[in-house]
Amino acid sequence: MRYIVIICFLLIACDTCKKEIPQKILSDKKMVSILSDVHLLKGKISVWRKTQAVSQLQEDSLFQILYEKHNISKAILDSNLTYYTLQESELLEQIYTEVVEVLKKQEVDLGN
Repeated sequence: MRYIVIICFLLIACDTCKKEIPQKILSDKKMVSILSDVHLLKGKISVWRKTQAVSQLQEDSLFQILYEKHNISKAILDSNLTYYTLQESELLEQIYTEVVEVLKKQEVDLGN
């Protein structure tokens, strides 16, 4: 009987250990969309720098447009990346797998 009580206690304790993503944290789907756009923008800026000077002010303006598009701020993106890196690294890996798929699909679409 004592073992049954211990097993029940452990099962209940394990059930309450499940991680829930806090409300302030962006969903994984939203993160995929944002990070895809971030990496596209970084790529564009990198290409532009090969042919012309791009000031930090111009780069900041481009990122501000991106943040407005997704209705976030740099601070929100940074805090979400920190959260996913420290608390949900496996989920962040899945997010980046999807980001790579999105970027590959866009590359294929551009090639046609």
